[in-house]
Amino acid sequence: MRHHILSGGLMLVATLAATVFSAAQPAPASDRGAAIDALLSRYAAVKHFNGATLVAEGGNVVQKAGFGLAEVSFAVRNTPETRFRLGAVSQLFTGVLIVQLVDERRIGLDATLAELLPDYRKDTGARITIRHLLTHSSGLPDPRGAASPCAGADVPPLDRARLVTDRCSGDLESEPGSVTRPNGCNYVLLAAVVERVTGQPFERALQERVLAPVRLSATTDAVANPPAVVPRLAHGYDRDGASFRLAAEGELAAAFGWSSLASTVGDLYRFDQALYGPLVSATSRQALFTPGQGGLGAGWDVRSLPIGPGGAPRTVASQSGQLGAHQARITRVLEDRHLVVLLSNTSGAPLTEMEQGVLDILYRRPPASPQLSVAEEVAGVLSTKGLDAALAKQRALASGPTAGRAVSESELIALGRDLLRQGQTTAGVAILRQVTESSPTSAPAWDALGDALAAAGEKDEAVRSYAKSLQLEPGDTHALERLTTLARP
Repeated sequence: MRHHILSGGLMLVATLAATVFSAAQPAPASDRGAAIDALLSRYAAVKHFNGATLVAEGGNVVQKAGFGLAEVSFAVRNTPETRFRLGAVSQLFTGVLIVQLVDERRIGLDATLAELLPDYRKDTGARITIRHLLTHSSGLPDPRGAASPCAGADVPPLDRARLVTDRCSGDLESEPGSVTRPNGCNYVLLAAVVERVTGQPFERALQERVLAPVRLSATTDAVANPPAVVPRLAHGYDRDGASFRLAAEGELAAAFGWSSLASTVGDLYRFDQALYGPLVSATSRQALFTPGQGGLGAGWDVRSLPIGPGGAPRTVASQSGQLGAHQARITRVLEDRHLVVLLSNTSGAPLTEMEQGVLDILYRRPPASPQLSVAEEVAGVLSTKGLDAALAKQRALASGPTAGRAVSESELIALGRDLLRQGQTTAGVAILRQVTESSPTSAPAWDALGDALAAAGEKDEAVRSYAKSLQLEPGDTHALERLTTLARP
């Protein structure tokens, strides 16, 4: 399959508006694949997506492509062979390892942590079962939140015993089985169970039981040897206005069993197909995709949704993950064996929205095209018609109907800062000044305007802007530092 490079994102508004999808007649799979590729290309063209995709219809791949850049500095393209960090999608593999052990009668779904991890605290361990962990209903606290589970700065990268005892054995916040709350500690503990029962390090058990049998040669555990270079791993980027900025990698020290894997769209397709086959028994397959009270199976969010022909219900199992700027989403429609895999190396990608468009095409409905944000529209007008027209556009969008879009103050601030970095100081000042006019109580807007005015040499106005920011947000250390600097002779 082919790959795509981002180009002229903000100049493609007219192309987006002119694109028409026709679903009047049922189309062959090749046409649906082309329609899906065209839709995803439009997301990439306006810089809403940077990554790789794969779509299967009835188990057969109809679309597979890379979009944008895996490494910006040297213009290395994303391809279907590029690896991306999976974040919480990694837990799906841990779930498979657990149900395999259930198939082998080495553990039971209702076995407790106290039975399986003798060193775990007895009072809570006797109440938490494997089923509770699989469905995120253990009641355990998550010290750092689902995005960065069970992590602490003092936890050495591979000290798994301390990770379990120090970070994943807190007092229960709810009775096990009563509340569903995604928590990385649940899958850290399941990985510890895998190690205890198999007598192998988690990554070796994963390799021998899942990766090798299914030939997932591009899937690797990044925690096993973090300093090692992972071949073909995309760099992670944050969007900064119209530009990309290299992002921090994210928390790897506590990712084991929960968000430690990197993979490709092709390997995730092979994993999907193996779930229909002998990788697990029919009974355990049912356990993977039977939701508890919160809609979670063994790591999968399982819902019955009216997405089939004529609104017919379909069982949709999905999972999203994020680690650093990397985002991943995998969705399976069980009755029809459809699969949508979206992997991004740029934060903020609208993967759920993109997935909805893909499913619409698969079920012969016209998808919604990606819609430019307010900041992107203003930037597009600035590049084609000049500053006065851009300011008029910004005012119109801030005061009039915006077709359901919120005027994003943060995006407009990012646009103003991006213009400053590009040396377009006059435009940056003007854009940011209008942000403060439409959002006069926004400390970040006044702070950004202060930076712009200082760059323009307007010291007195910059001081007033920083002072306004501090008035609105007394803890704005950046504004305080800038005021101190400007006060020096």
